[in-house]
Amino acid sequence: MKNIADLPDPVLPIAFPRAAASGKTGDWAVSQPEIDYHKCNGCGICVLVCPEGAITLEEIDSQRKPRIDFTVCKGCYLCRHECARSAMDHDH
Repeated sequence: MKNIADLPDPVLPIAFPRAAASGKTGDWAVSQPEIDYHKCNGCGICVLVCPEGAITLEEIDSQRKPRIDFTVCKGCYLCRHECARSAMDHDH
C-alpha cells in the first residue's frame, strides 16, 4: 500500500512537521530531489515522510502533484527512498 487514498479513514500521522520547523535548511543540501511528474501519481507519501514539511500537494495541470519548497528541503532524500514509482530524482 503506497497511496494515501488506500489507507483506512481517518489517516492520522503520528507527527506532521510544520513547514520550516527547523528553519530555512535548504542551504544544508548538497543536492536536492527533482520530481519526475510523468512518473508521479500524486499519492502523497513524500508529503508524509518529509521531516521538514518541505513538500506539499498542489494542483498541477489539473492533477494533484507534490511541490518542494527548496528553501527548507535539506536533501535527506526520505521522499526518494519511499517513492514507490521512483518519481524523485536527485541533483536539482
